[in-house]
Amino acid sequence: MKIILSRKGFDSENGGMPSPILPDATLLSLPIPRTMDVETKYTDIQYKGMSYYDLIHMLNPKTRIKENYTCHLDPDIRETVRERQLGWMPAFGQESRALSHLKNQNVGVGDLFLFFGWFKQTLNIDGKIVYDKDAPDLHVIYGYFQVGEIIDNPADIPAWLEKHPHAKAERWEKSNVIYVAAPHLSFCPELPGAGNFVFGEESLVLTKPGCSRSTWALPDFFRHIPISYNADAWKEDCFVAASKGQEFVFEANDEAIEWVKGLMKALPPKYEYKEMMEEEVVGVFRVEEQGEQVGYEHRVLTEKEYQDFLSGKALPGLEATFVLSDKEFEGAGKQTWKRDKQPIFYVDRIIKRPDASEIIDSVLHDFMVINAQERGAKTVRVKIDGNTDFAQSLLDGEMYGFVGATYFSEADAENFD
Repeated sequence: MKIILSRKGFDSENGGMPSPILPDATLLSLPIPRTMDVETKYTDIQYKGMSYYDLIHMLNPKTRIKENYTCHLDPDIRETVRERQLGWMPAFGQESRALSHLKNQNVGVGDLFLFFGWFKQTLNIDGKIVYDKDAPDLHVIYGYFQVGEIIDNPADIPAWLEKHPHAKAERWEKSNVIYVAAPHLSFCPELPGAGNFVFGEESLVLTKPGCSRSTWALPDFFRHIPISYNADAWKEDCFVAASKGQEFVFEANDEAIEWVKGLMKALPPKYEYKEMMEEEVVGVFRVEEQGEQVGYEHRVLTEKEYQDFLSGKALPGLEATFVLSDKEFEGAGKQTWKRDKQPIFYVDRIIKRPDASEIIDSVLHDFMVINAQERGAKTVRVKIDGNTDFAQSLLDGEMYGFVGATYFSEADAENFD
């Protein structure tokens, strides 16, 4: 397996300021400005409800980034920064000289990108995110990406990838590819094929303490591993990374693979939790049918998609919806619940199409718990209006309370398998 240390995000020439290490330990890489990438403005992408544009101006009021500026959202590995089409997967594009270098190094399916960039810690002062003036400028590994597929023909671009900056026609006028992440890591199959680290593990920090950010403190075993662009980088007690070049490629030995496994300790516990607005509408889609085998997927719906569903203009395959929130639904406070493990999430306004499959109830149950669990919930409480059979199916026959035609149930999200 080859490993690529891949330099990404704001730098001194593109953006002119470090990406923030947020007070919650999020390593939020800021995508560089790019005029040709008209599909994405800084105002279009957000973290916890704040647009990247607003965050950039909060960190640096003198920034040259203007409200109409567009950006190169690549690598695109943080799902929650914008609305996604059904089937979305993490993706990363490369072109021209950098792509030629990757090809010359025989980078392909199964190889691993470790994305690093210029970062600085921040503080929350009176609700405002500011750089910590006493914090050093660092090169930090913020994400990983194992190649699962390589798209090198524009005719092969799936619909969910059409908004990626490397999918546009102009990119294909010269050498260009899009890498799609593997579903799972080959060497840690319990983990997704791409993800974002959180700050805390010392091994994520490349910069040697007390030195400029390009002076690194790599483990000693790297002295015996050739790294592209960095033939003369090793000094007596440090590694001085090349100032130019995006992709530093090396062949992983056993020690390097163990080092990468150690980096995975910096992933959020169990899941990279999706950020939660006050409420989200989740759609459940039937995606395939072979004989008696039916497959389902789920994703958050846009407001328009939900209104279309309510008015009878359902998207293809959309069989059911439910509303997920971290706020109590009406009547929740009057029930006697058996579980109180925090955080608690709430599901109500469950709607099924009349022609939904016979297994939709059990599918809904699983997706309710999975969606809540992905957002950090330990307990899920559900309100079901006017459907006794459905209420029983959620609990295998056990209901915790009911009022008239409304039933209440809950599930253990923490131990859901």
